[in-house]
Amino acid sequence: KNDYIKCSDLSINDALYFMRNDLQLSYIQEQILIGKMLGDGSLNGNSINFNHKKDHEEYLDYTLQSLGELAGNKQKEQISQYGTLMVRARTLSTLAVGNLFSDWFIGEVKQVPKSIIGKLTPISLAFWYMDDGSLSHHNDQEDRACFATCGFNEESINNLVLAFNCLNIKAT
Repeated sequence: KNDYIKCSDLSINDALYFMRNDLQLSYIQEQILIGKMLGDGSLNGNSINFNHKKDHEEYLDYTLQSLGELAGNKQKEQISQYGTLMVRARTLSTLAVGNLFSDWFIGEVKQVPKSIIGKLTPISLAFWYMDDGSLSHHNDQEDRACFATCGFNEESINNLVLAFNCLNIKAT
């Protein structure tokens, strides 16, 4: 029901989900989560889930360590749809996380809202790059950082270009 209900109104087969509202996000935690959501993160209620291939488990552990008290548990390993061994983790479920990303979805589809403008920082860029970034190299030009944005609509891309502009980074 995504709401508080009295214990006396519970039935034997009801599933309970615990959500904390006492945790507030630090600046660093917020920036990490923005980077994760731009990259491999997904919102599940009021928590962020993220996974990486087993070879990158050290990065997953670093992310959890960086999130501090907001870090949830590492979850069991699983095989991706492409046959890759994956490690998974999540944040704790808290209203602060849900509120931060309340405008990031059109129905069930993750998009980048205008609120990203002015919120993108070197920290969020670093986590996004580690999730979905790559370095483009060509002998006739300087190297370029590339970010996967193929899952975002045109408005989201425009919002990201404006957010990059706030950092004095030319994005196309």
